[in-house]
Amino acid sequence: MLVAAKLKARQLTGTDIENIAVQTARKNLLLNRIKPERFNLCQGDLACHIKNRFDLVVANLLTGPVIKLVDRLPAILVKEGVFICSGIITRDQNKVLTRLRQDHFKIIEVLTKENWIALVAINAI
Repeated sequence: MLVAAKLKARQLTGTDIENIAVQTARKNLLLNRIKPERFNLCQGDLACHIKNRFDLVVANLLTGPVIKLVDRLPAILVKEGVFICSGIITRDQNKVLTRLRQDHFKIIEVLTKENWIALVAINAI
């Protein structure tokens, strides 16, 4: 979120299942002089409380939570919005890519480092 804020994103929204992660994000944003009215943080499961639609969604999750999030992406990501994801074990790459393609995402890039992948996909619907 901090990078998006520094790149002048108007509104920032973040979720995490861990309260400490939410509080740490809030602290870091404030320490970097990001005004509280520019961000919304909530503790919860993936995109549970999200009602807005976004141009960009970024996630660092393992395979299971990524698959769950893909189900919610059409509701929170605008058409041609970008989904960036990391934290996927290489052996699960095809499972995640297949799931994204089933939901009409176009895979733009897949990066591999050691046993992990990161990917970029665009919402085609």
